[in-house]
Amino acid sequence: VRAVRATPDGKYLAIAMMSGRVISSTLDTGEQLILDYHTGGVRDVGFSPDGKLLASVGMDGKVLIMDANNGNLLKEFQRDDFTYSLAFSNDSRLLYVASGDGKVTTWDIASGQIVQERALTFPSVRQVVYSPDGRRIAAVTDEDSVGRVFDAATNRQIAVLQNPDERILSIAYRPDGRVLVTAGSG
Repeated sequence: VRAVRATPDGKYLAIAMMSGRVISSTLDTGEQLILDYHTGGVRDVGFSPDGKLLASVGMDGKVLIMDANNGNLLKEFQRDDFTYSLAFSNDSRLLYVASGDGKVTTWDIASGQIVQERALTFPSVRQVVYSPDGRRIAAVTDEDSVGRVFDAATNRQIAVLQNPDERILSIAYRPDGRVLVTAGSG
């Protein structure tokens, strides 16, 4: 298991599996959908803030958008490199994807077009999260497992997050955006 995410209303749970599967479960009934769209391990899953879409990214470079209710594949985007992590915009219109080449790609979900491709200052992005107000991007690298925070408009680095006692492996913003939480290997 690489990631577990729930819908904002708590109705569905999605699990990213290194076997290439995404398991989507309805929490009140226990009904499960086994989604086999990836050909490599799934690195991350996420639900859109409106709860209508389920996205997954994987080692095969696929970025998949599915209907959260029935698991039907709605859109498929492809990266040249493997993908690590994803985040939806607050309005559920955009999907941000971090990949092994150090880029964060922003897709317009409706059109399937790339809106922006942002090359960050390090070679491999493990995780990317956008602040709730959309003004900051926080990312963790695979190279040194240090967290970095960037201004979303200028791409300028504004903070470095380090813990000398352990590697940072995961990050998340508190819903009000005022606190960025990190989790490490220790």
